[in-house]
Parts: sequence; structure tokens; C-alpha cells
Amino acid sequence: MVQVNNDCTPAVSVGKTKPYANVYLAFAHDQQSGEHWVIVSDEATTLQTFAQHRLRFCVEESFLDLKSNGFNLEALRFRDKFALSQLCGVIALTMLFLILQGVQFVASGKRR
Repeated sequence: MVQVNNDCTPAVSVGKTKPYANVYLAFAHDQQSGEHWVIVSDEATTLQTFAQHRLRFCVEESFLDLKSNGFNLEALRFRDKFALSQLCGVIALTMLFLILQGVQFVASGKRR
């Protein structure tokens, strides 16, 4: 759960030499992970901003798993569409298995 203290700023400029003008800052603390969040947005920030960024982080981590951090799909040089589609099926099943394992791990209370 993200704890927000309504620390959302009016439009500000960020940067020293070439500042970005008219951006908004939001500050929060994620109680589960102990992380502090700082979000810079070109749109006014609200509580919904944190929900949107949480979803975005999940998508980004999934892409990272598919690309360089896990399955390393970018290094493959498949020319056969059928082989590529079969590989994507195997990866989808593997990711489903890993997600289910993660959910079970969290539900058992073993997550730090």
C-alpha cells in the first residue's frame, strides 16, 4: 500500500542548466517495500497517478524479463514464424507458472 501525504506540488521547473518547465512532483512511501517514490509528470498528479505508475512498473518489469533480464529474446535471430510462435507460447506458459509461484510465495508470508 502506498502512503501518500498529499505531497503533490503545483507546476514547477526541474533541472539546473536546461530546466523542464511546468512539471508536477508527487511524493509517496510504499509501506510494503519500504521504498520512497518520487514521480515527475507533465500532468497534475493525484492519487490516481500512483496507481497508474504502479501498473506501468509491472509492465516495464515484464518487458525486462522478456528482453535482456530473463528470456533474452532480443538475442534470438529466428527466421521461422512457426518456431517463434511456439517459443512465445512456451514463454507465456513459463511466465504464468512463475507468476503463480510468486503469488503463492507472497500468500504464504515468505516475502520480506
